Amino acid sequence: MAYQFIARGAIYVEVSRGAIDVGHNVIHELRSQYWISGDYGSGGNAFYTDGSDSIHFHHNLAIDIENTGYGSYLNPTRIVAGRGGTARAQNVTENIFIDCRKHAIELPNAHNHTDGNLFAQMPSGFLKLTNPPPALLLDLKAWQGYFGWEAQGKKVKAHATLHTDELRLKWETKPVFDWDAGPFSLRNGGREIDIDPRQ
Repeated sequence: MAYQFIARGAIYVEVSRGAIDVGHNVIHELRSQYWISGDYGSGGNAFYTDGSDSIHFHHNLAIDIENTGYGSYLNPTRIVAGRGGTARAQNVTENIFIDCRKHAIELPNAHNHTDGNLFAQMPSGFLKLTNPPPALLLDLKAWQGYFGWEAQGKKVKAHATLHTDELRLKWETKPVFDWDAGPFSLRNGGREIDIDPRQ
């Protein structure tokens, strides 16, 4: 399967004012042409939103992401439904982020929440809080300790391969975890899963 070049995100929510539920997706092999060319760009994200409120992003699997797994950004001057966006009340829970090259989660402010996510193959500073400046680039321990997020979150050794021709996902993790995250039940350490939605 060829890499997918994404202008913003595989899932893009723009200045939404209503409750948005985004769950049970597999997002795989995303690239940004700007990022690759050496110029900063906002593309190549699994999920991207700007100026939106009240989003629940849950039970998703993001694998091999050039930029950020969950990226949320302020857009306070964009007026929709009589007001600008606050980028608050966003909940990022029980997802699996594997090999997100820039950040797993980027939040615009502390009026949001993350918990129960699994992180594997991450760079240093893979959790970002943008405001107030300067932006904080944190690890899981600091994210938990300073903000109380990810009480159930874990960094794990995990590898996932998506066979796109067969729509099968091969999953391996150490140590074995004892609760569900992502779009499937991925307990018991290692297995192969049929993800064909037509069945």
